[in-house]
Amino acid sequence: MVADLFRLRYKLTPDHFQSYLKLAAKRSRSSNPAGRFLRAIIFGLLTGLILLALDRSGYLSSREVSIFFLGAGIAALAIGILSIIANKKMVSNIVGSHDAMTGEFTLAAYEGGGIQITGKHLQSSFDWTAFLDLTQSSDILVLWIDKGAGTIIPHAAFADENERQQFADFVNDRIKTYKTTD
Repeated sequence: MVADLFRLRYKLTPDHFQSYLKLAAKRSRSSNPAGRFLRAIIFGLLTGLILLALDRSGYLSSREVSIFFLGAGIAALAIGILSIIANKKMVSNIVGSHDAMTGEFTLAAYEGGGIQITGKHLQSSFDWTAFLDLTQSSDILVLWIDKGAGTIIPHAAFADENERQQFADFVNDRIKTYKTTD
């Protein structure tokens, strides 16, 4: 068996999955956030102009226009609150009460063989060709195997910042090496 280059021990918590979901959502969004913002502004302006025209023509009263905007504001607030609740529910659905996704894990990274992850209820192996990218956030690293799916490694798995950076460099080198040989 080939000797491992990195052997990490760590504990995954529901908070790590919360961070992971934020990163996955960010990766899944379009690459043009300014375009999304611009579309919302244009839609809002068009709606306002239509309501203004309806008010001027007598089809709607100023009171009805005000009620519409109040309702739109309440709807936007409700959507925001519901999305926060849905996100928390999604994390609880992912990790649940069965500790297969949380708890203690060991990760071994091999020069030519990929990564092996072992936990209380699972064992996963990934060849380097499975990984597309690596993302670092304030508390986790994610080794992406698809646009919104990846392997989570908390920063606490590393002895210090230097070891984390060495691991990130090692993984990025493997990803680059095995992407070009496909």
